[in-house]
Amino acid sequence: MCYLRVMKPLLHGDYPTSMKKIAGERIPTFTDRESKLVKGSYGFIGLIHYTNINITYNSLVLESNLRDFSADMAVLMRKTNFLCLTQYPIEPWGLI
Repeated sequence: MCYLRVMKPLLHGDYPTSMKKIAGERIPTFTDRESKLVKGSYGFIGLIHYTNINITYNSLVLESNLRDFSADMAVLMRKTNFLCLTQYPIEPWGLI
């Protein structure tokens, strides 16, 4: 569900407070007018799902000088049954 946080502006007109705190000035700020314009501005939201990954909160990542989208999630991602390091196994039952 880490990626659902990027949908919050479309649903509520602003990014989550926790996301703004972690990513700081890299997150755009909306004026009241922009917030009203972006809220509900979607016509269709699709979900693409390939695989399942176990995640664990890892606040130590936030102490790093390397800050990007992946680091801002502050999680450890683990997948134990990779067949290939460059390809995820397809697991459609993960949405059930």
